[in-house]
This record gives sequence, C-alpha cells and structure tokens, in this order.
Amino acid sequence: MLLLAKLIEITIQQVEKSSIDIGSAAMTITAVNSPAIAPWWAGNARLTELSGRLLGAHIAHAGLIVLWAGAMTIFEISHYDSSLPLYQQGSILLPHLTTLGLGVGNNSQIIDTNIYLRIGVLHLISSAVLSAGGIYHSIRGAAICAPTEWAKKILIWSGEAYLSYSLGALAYMGFLAAYFVSVNTTVYPEVFYGSTDLHLEVVTGDISVRTWLATSHFALAVLFLAGHVWHAIQARIAAFESRGES
Repeated sequence: MLLLAKLIEITIQQVEKSSIDIGSAAMTITAVNSPAIAPWWAGNARLTELSGRLLGAHIAHAGLIVLWAGAMTIFEISHYDSSLPLYQQGSILLPHLTTLGLGVGNNSQIIDTNIYLRIGVLHLISSAVLSAGGIYHSIRGAAICAPTEWAKKILIWSGEAYLSYSLGALAYMGFLAAYFVSVNTTVYPEVFYGSTDLHLEVVTGDISVRTWLATSHFALAVLFLAGHVWHAIQARIAAFESRGES
C-alpha cells in the first residue's frame, strides 16, 4: 500500500509539472500572439515565433493565388469568341499569354486555345498541392520548424534573418523586372508602352510609360536591397551576441 501511495504521489507530481510546463508554453505563445503586441491586422507578424505555421500561411497563400490564375484562365477560355478582339471580351489573362507568343499565329491571331487550357489545368493541380501543404503545416505540422544541419551552418535562423532573405528576393525580382520592361517589346509592345530607345527620350524630353515602369521598379529594388543589407547585418549581430552569451 505504501508503495502504491508513493507511485500515485509521484504520478501526481509529474502531472502537475507537465501542466505547469504546458501552461507556460501556452502563455508564451499567447504573449507572442497577444493583440497588444500583434493585433489582428498585423497578419503573419502574429506567427513570428511559430515558423511552422508561418510556412503554412505562405504556402496556402501561394495556393490561393495559383488557384485564381488557373480558374480565371479556364473561365476566359470558356467565354472566348474568336470573332471579337480580346479587349472587347473583358479578358485579363489571355492577353498576357498571347503576348508571350503562346497559341498565336500570323498577325497575332489566336489559333490554338488548347495550350491555354493546359496552362490553366496545370495551375489548378499546383494549387491543390500547395493548399494541401499549407493545411498540413498550419494544422498537423510542427508549430516550430527546426533548421537542418546544413542550414544551421550557412544561414541564420531568426525572424529578422527571414525578413532580410525576403527583401533580398524582392530586390532581385525588382531589378529583373526593370530590365525586362526596358528591353522586351513582345510582352510590352512599343505601341502601348513607348520606345526602348532611351536616347530618343533624352532628346525629345518625352518620358514614356516604359521608362516610368522601369524606373519605379529599379528604385523600389534599390530600397529593398538596402533593407536586405540592413536587416541582414542586424540579424548577424544578434546571432553573434546570442552565441557569445551561450
């Protein structure tokens, strides 16, 4: 009897200890997601310390975007009328696909809509995969994702480091878009966006839409690159200080 009582006492102590640990963890998560620290309009900032759910939110968001692109493409194909120009049919995605040279023949006439259907279906399949991944990481996946060994050696694992990586990617895409707008006359025809001859604009003094687009993308890319460098430095300083304290 004494042995049984002792076992019950030890069990109760373990349960109480586990309850305290769980309660402390819950209070920590609640504090991170507290409206006073991160209100509802802060979006993913509420998931700063929950990298697994943050990953799920990003994947699910990508799934929604791809779902819209695929569904809208198929919708426009189902209402396409070859006797009318696209701008009279309210299409917003088919014109972009045609400017890429997909499914068009001489005089920019659409001769094959099957390729648009395949593109739409491919987007729908991709959205299903992304949505499944988003749901898994948001509900069933780990609340906190630990980096792999190679990532620990190469990358810094923190919220600010993640922000610096994202800003770096935006800077890269901004510079690429600025160059793409400047030289591409297929996706950005001269009749709509102006000439690619910047010297001509300097002589005439007329600034085209193409120049405004390229300049704005370049300026934003420079801003994002500066933010990337700033936050990368701050993340490295914080990581160095934490290693020194440990």
